[in-house]
Amino acid sequence: MHDRVREESSAMTNISDPVWRRITIVFAAIFVSFSFLASFASERGIYEYFPLHADYFISGQDFPSERLIRNSIYHYADEGDSSTGGFMRAIDPKIHIAAVKQIDGSNVERSEYPYISHFGIQYQVAKFFTFRNTEMVEFAHFVARLMGAIGMASVIILIADWARRNFSIVHSFGVFAVFILSPAILEKSFSAYWWTFLNFLPFVFSLYAYPRIRSNGSAVMFLSVVSLLVCLKSLSGYEYITAVAISAAVPVIYYESKANSGMLPYRSYRFWSSILFIAMAAVVGFAIAGMLHIALAASYFGSFDKGMKALILPMTYSTTGAGTDIRSSSTISLISISLAWIKTLALRNAIINVAVFVPILAYLIFQIRDRISNRIDKFYLLDDANTTALVWMCLFAFTASVSWQMLALKHTVAHSHVNWITMYITLIPLAVVLSIQLFVQRRSIR
Repeated sequence: MHDRVREESSAMTNISDPVWRRITIVFAAIFVSFSFLASFASERGIYEYFPLHADYFISGQDFPSERLIRNSIYHYADEGDSSTGGFMRAIDPKIHIAAVKQIDGSNVERSEYPYISHFGIQYQVAKFFTFRNTEMVEFAHFVARLMGAIGMASVIILIADWARRNFSIVHSFGVFAVFILSPAILEKSFSAYWWTFLNFLPFVFSLYAYPRIRSNGSAVMFLSVVSLLVCLKSLSGYEYITAVAISAAVPVIYYESKANSGMLPYRSYRFWSSILFIAMAAVVGFAIAGMLHIALAASYFGSFDKGMKALILPMTYSTTGAGTDIRSSSTISLISISLAWIKTLALRNAIINVAVFVPILAYLIFQIRDRISNRIDKFYLLDDANTTALVWMCLFAFTASVSWQMLALKHTVAHSHVNWITMYITLIPLAVVLSIQLFVQRRSIR
C-alpha cells in the first residue's frame, strides 16, 4: 500500500522546474492583483453589502492602521518626523496618545504625539520613497503596500514548493488555494502597515534550512538568521510574536519525526536541543528589537526609564491590562475571551476552515469506522512516516496558532478581527497539505 502511495505521489510531483517556475510567476501575479482588488473593495465599502462581515466571516481592512502609516508618511514628507522622535504620528486619542500622556506625566503638553507601540520598520522603509516630497506620498504608500503583497506571494510560493517537494504538485495547489481564496489574507497582504509576510519568514526559513543543519550545516548561522527574522517581525509590531517564534520550531517536529519513522522523538537530544536553541534565538531577536525600540523612545522622551515604559506599557495594555486604564472597555472574562476565540479561530475565514478541517475529521471518522468493522487491520495514518510526521507538525502548529490568544488577552478581545493571522502562519497551510495527503492515502488503501 505504501509503495502505491509513494508511486502516485511521485507521479503527481513529476513536473519540470521550468514549468513550476512559470506556475509560480502566474500565481504571484494573480495573488498581487487579487490582493489589490480585495483591498480596494474593502476600502470602498463594497463588503458592507455582505451582512455579518464586520463581526464574523469577512475581516475588512484595518482602516485606522492604514491611515496611521499613510498620515505618518505625509507628515514626514511635509515636516520631517523629529517632532515624533522618528516614530509614526499617533492618531488614536484613547490608546496611543493616551499611552504617551501616561509616560509624560501631567506636566507635559505636546502638539503631536508619537506612535510608540513599536519601532515601525515598515514606516522607516516607506518614508524613504517620499524623498521628502509631499507629491510622492501616494507613491511611497503604494510601494510599501506592493512590497507587502509581493512579499506575501513569495512566502506562499515557498510553502507551496516545500509541499511539492515533500508530497506532490496537488498539495502545492492546495496551499495556493487556501491563501488566494481568503479575503482576509488578500486584504491584509496589500497593506503598508501590516506587512503580513514578516510573520511567516522564521517558519519558511526553518522549513528549508533545518534539513541542512541536520546534515552538519552551520547551526550558528541558522540561529542567527532566525534571530534576525524574529527581530524584523518585532520591529514591525509585536502582535503574534509568540506564534511567529514558535513557528520557527515547527519544521523541527516534521523532520525529526520523519527521521524517526514517524514517531515523535521525545527522547532525542537533537530534538529538544534544536527546539531550545531556536527558542533562545527567537528571544534574542525579540530582545534586540526591544532594545532598538527603547533607544528610539529614550531619545524622544529624554530618559531611559521613559524609553522602557514605551516598550512595557503597550505590552501591558495588550496582555493583562494591569496598572493602566487603557483599553479598559475590553474586559477580560470567560465569556469575552471565549467569544473572541470563536470569532478568531472558527468564524474568520469560516469557509476556508471548513474546507480544510472537515476532510481531516471525515478521514478520522472513516478510519475509526473501518477499523471497528474490521475493513482494515490498523490505522494507516500511524503507519506512514511522512504522513505521521506531518500530523505531529500540524499539532505543534496548532499550539503556535493559539499561543497568542492565550497570552495577549486584551489584544485577543479587542482585535479578534485581525488575530486570525496566527492560524495561517503555520496551521492552515500545513492542515490543507495533510487533508490532501489523507485523501490520497485513503484512495490508495481502497
